[in-house]
Parts: sequence; C-alpha cells; structure tokens
Amino acid sequence: MPQVSVNLSCSIADSFRVRQVCGFFDLSLPATATQRFSVTLPAVDEPWKIGLITGPSGSGKTSVARAAFPGAASLPAWPPDRAIVDCLHGDIRQVTRVLTAVGFASAPAWLRPYRSLSGGEQFRADLARQLLSPADAAAPAVMDEFTSTVDRTAARIGAAAVAAAIRNGAVQRRFVAVTCHHDVAQWLCPDWCLDMATGSLQRFYPFPANSAPELGPDPSNSPESGKLAIGPSSAADPDLQRHQPRRTRGLLCRPEIRIAVYRCSPGYWALFKRHHYLSASLPAAVRCYLGCLSSPDLIAGSDLSAVPVAFAAIAPVAGFGGYRRFSRVVVLPDYQGIGIGAAFRDTVAGMEAPGCRRLSLVTSHPGMIRSLHVSRNWAAVSTVLSQPRKSRRGSPPAGQRRVCSFVWVGSQCRN
Repeated sequence: MPQVSVNLSCSIADSFRVRQVCGFFDLSLPATATQRFSVTLPAVDEPWKIGLITGPSGSGKTSVARAAFPGAASLPAWPPDRAIVDCLHGDIRQVTRVLTAVGFASAPAWLRPYRSLSGGEQFRADLARQLLSPADAAAPAVMDEFTSTVDRTAARIGAAAVAAAIRNGAVQRRFVAVTCHHDVAQWLCPDWCLDMATGSLQRFYPFPANSAPELGPDPSNSPESGKLAIGPSSAADPDLQRHQPRRTRGLLCRPEIRIAVYRCSPGYWALFKRHHYLSASLPAAVRCYLGCLSSPDLIAGSDLSAVPVAFAAIAPVAGFGGYRRFSRVVVLPDYQGIGIGAAFRDTVAGMEAPGCRRLSLVTSHPGMIRSLHVSRNWAAVSTVLSQPRKSRRGSPPAGQRRVCSFVWVGSQCRN
C-alpha cells in the first residue's frame, strides 16, 4: 500500500499585531509555518470503487486527497446563466443517465441555471459534474466537502444514491468522498475509509494484492444493496409489508429505510406537482397514494413518520372498463436515487391490481424506462417515438422522445 506524505508551509508576515499575539500566548515568531501529514492509502491495483476520507477541520483531508489523486479534475465555477445540462461533459444520454443515477431526476430542474437550484439540488448537480468530469478515466472523481452544504437527511440519501450508481455500473468511475461528517459512512458504504483524526486506514474487504480493479457492473452489488422496507399501511393496519433486498456489503450496510403507503386525497399532489416532468394537473377520478418516511435510523432521535416522500395517482382508462393506469409517480428530489420510487410504484401496483382487469404505465422518463425494463413485475408492450410540438415562437422541435408502455404482471389482475 502506498504511503502519501504532504508537507505544507507558508511564510508568516511580521507585523505589530502578529508580535502582540505572540506576546499574549508566549509564542515564538517563526519565519514559516509548517505542517506534515503522512498516511497510507490503498494501491491503485486494488479493486476498490468507493473511498472515504474523513476527519475534523484542519486535519489535512483536502491536502492528502490532492496529493494522492493528482489526476482528479479541478472544476471551475458554474456558469451563471446556462442550463445544468449545458454545463456537464458527455452526450445527452450519458448526462441524463448520471443525473438520474445520483438522484437528480427532475427534468424541469435540468433546464435551470445552477444558482436557481435548491441546496439539495446543487449538491446532486455537483456530484454529477464530478462524476462526468473529463479527467483521466483511471483517476477517481474526488469531491471535497461532500454533503457539507445539505441537511443530514439529504446527505445520507445522496451518499446512498451515488454508491448505488457506481456499484450497479450506471457510473463507470471510481469515487472518493472527502468530508468532516462521519454519519455518511454507513450510507456510502465505502470500500475503504481514511480517518485523518487518527491517520488510520480501514478497509472493509480483504482485497487480493495483485487484483485488477473492476469498474464495470457488479451483479453482487445491486442498487438495492442495503435494506428497504416498504408496503401498504393504514390506521387499522400499521404493519408494513416488508421488501428486503439482499445484503452484500459486509461490515458496512446501509441502515433500513421504512416507507408506509397510504390511500390519500388528491390534495397531497400540491407537495409534489412542481417536481413532475409533465403536467402539474391531475386527471379526474384518480385514486391517490402517499408514501411516508418512517425511518428512525435516517436521523437519530427524530420522528419522521409523517414526512411525505412519494406520491402516485391511478386513473381509469377511458373506453375500457376495468382498465386503469398510472397517471403520476413522483418522489421528492431529496429522496431520489436509492430505489424508493421503484419499490413505492410496485407496492401501489400490487394494491391496485386485484381490483382491475389491467394496470398500465406509460412514460418517457429515461430513468423510469430503465427501471421498468429490468423489473420482473412489468412487461413492455410498445415503444413509440413522439414528435415534440412546435414552440409558440415557431422554432423547430429539438428532437423526438421515446414513449414506452408497460403492463403490470407482478400479480394477477381481476378477470
């Protein structure tokens, strides 16, 4: 394992106030101030994908990261008036895939400049920009001050989202997070963690010494790694139907997230409508469902049982008796990227299917299409290319969008 040593020094300008401070605290007046950090990091030929450097402020995290990974990109400031999608490296399919993978799946927000985004959205945009940076492909993406600008719920969900994106192959890049917050370790599930407070390196797998790194998809580390409990609930039946993906992360495993699913009134749509990528209105005669977070592990000591995080609306299909369709499925941005949307959607479908002859879902969102294609609960029916309308100003449409139709096959619908 390589040893990384960093020597930092700066000159001290002599002044009256500098000498006053030295006198107050009985300090000598050196010509230069120096600091030295020496730590051990994993070798480049080890098959790690995610690393974490943590420690208190002033412990040398940033300096060590810069010395250890000199190929990592140093990105300039965001342009003030350009859309997010215009500031990311790569073709549009790759850009939208990575944005969705890190939990920033709100297409309307992609069209806005960085300065207009919320703190949580800016964090996800920064994350995507680091992962898409045009640096050496062998060099990891290094993000300093990881999760430092967002609340701890968004920080933990964001850490789990980027971990899932890298381990399932959606992002073909190594990643190193640099942060003073220890609470993201269990959610990021790094392959190694360097604690700058003690200078100790902890590795969570016994990597072979001569193994080549695997940066492609890893079937054993699916995006559902960790635990997710989700199911229907009511005042009379508070117990949740549990959905437990396989646990594969060894010593570090993401804490359980519990989501209760309730029938609700259409009024809850007001909390979600601005995050939907199509119309903000609901069709008539919809049946609405609400997913509420109930996870004491997400924020220690907090009661999150009443926090809405997901919404779905089921509408009848005109002219087809007993046919119903998903009209809306929305997960709030701070909770995207860790599988809540797919699990919530399938739970709602399982609750609706026994009461209808056919349940369908039509979408043009790339992330939703990929999720439905890999799910055994849904069967693809058709794919069409929809020509966008002309704008009011008469400019030509930018291109076609793919619209896919799926039918629920997870449980038998009523004949």
